Amino acid sequence: MNFVRLGVMWEAVEIAPGVFNETYLDEVDKMVEMLSDHGIYTMVDAHQDVLAKMICGHGMPNFYAKEIAKGAKCRRWDWKRIMFAGSLKKFGVCKTIDDYDFETDADGNPLIRECMKNNFIMYYGLAESLELFDSLYTNKHGLTDKFLVYWDKLAERFTNNPNIMGFVPLNEPFCSNFMSELSLMMPKNFDKEKLLPLYEKVYQVLQKHDKNANLHFETAQMPNIIGAMNGIVRPVGFDRLPGIPI
Repeated sequence: MNFVRLGVMWEAVEIAPGVFNETYLDEVDKMVEMLSDHGIYTMVDAHQDVLAKMICGHGMPNFYAKEIAKGAKCRRWDWKRIMFAGSLKKFGVCKTIDDYDFETDADGNPLIRECMKNNFIMYYGLAESLELFDSLYTNKHGLTDKFLVYWDKLAERFTNNPNIMGFVPLNEPFCSNFMSELSLMMPKNFDKEKLLPLYEKVYQVLQKHDKNANLHFETAQMPNIIGAMNGIVRPVGFDRLPGIPI
């Protein structure tokens, strides 16, 4: 092994609106140097799973998530007309976190033992999750701008570190509100319309600090990979690299 993909969490970096945890970043720096001492390079990863603590996930600051996702609702559809409707309903698409009636902590977040009653994949389809991801990609509530400020902080701290081999703009990006925009469930559309523009913005932030910074990006898990009908793998929608025409 000669490299580690290291999650540097947005919620750990920004601990209040516009307030950054330099102690945490110092600890990340120490870890990068410790790995380097053993001949191991680091890839800095904006890690997330289900994006926010308020919906049994992690990644973005919960204070932003609660502000944006409060009262989120899905558009109502005739399920019989939706492709893979059976799978969507099975995975709890368009429920809200309150529908699970979980016990919460003092801040109103579901307890971990409650969240673990279900596979975490179930929570991606929550109305709150769809609203948060869509806001991240489209800058509703200024969330893209806030995400780029976080990335600017990472770039300022880490781009010129020779022991860091690259940067992951977003771990396992989930499709945004496909229940409002059904076209996003078609091959290529989400990658091209929502995800690539976000990646290009992150790349521009990195380039501001280091023209040689490497961006290591991935496609959406869904709809490109669907765990139905023995598994479906569909074409990705990137017609260019972030910031670079193919």
